[in-house]
Amino acid sequence: MVGKGNYTGMEQPMPPLMLRRRDRWSLKVRLWRAARAGQGERRSSLVAAARAVALGAPVSTVDNDATVALSNAELRLIGGGSLELGRCHRPTVARLRAATEAGPVFVDRIADHGHCFGVYLRTAAGQRIAVLTAQLGVGSAGGGTSVDLRPLALA
Repeated sequence: MVGKGNYTGMEQPMPPLMLRRRDRWSLKVRLWRAARAGQGERRSSLVAAARAVALGAPVSTVDNDATVALSNAELRLIGGGSLELGRCHRPTVARLRAATEAGPVFVDRIADHGHCFGVYLRTAAGQRIAVLTAQLGVGSAGGGTSVDLRPLALA
């Protein structure tokens, strides 16, 4: 078998790896579970970082692009931190901006709902405002660290 391809002597090419259908499905399920577990860990660490920076902090300004229905918004906090919200409902953000101009607004709660993040705020008068967003970014008070974790297929 000299001169035939890359094989010399008695070596034969390896046949392609053949898996049974049950083994292929088992592998796919295990990979899916591992990806979901990693995504859950990343989302929980993001919510913990957002809570550390923003819980109880007063909002100083609300920045967003007011020309589109779903726009990115940023909540700048008095302590120097910020929450970057991706694709928020424009009327809700406008209501939040009006409440911020009328008086102090505090970050009451930050939650992960699986399909979106919830940032819950309250005014000094007791009015509650909920902002739901698909993406959440955290800017620390130091200004040097920014955490922005988006769901990834596999880690």
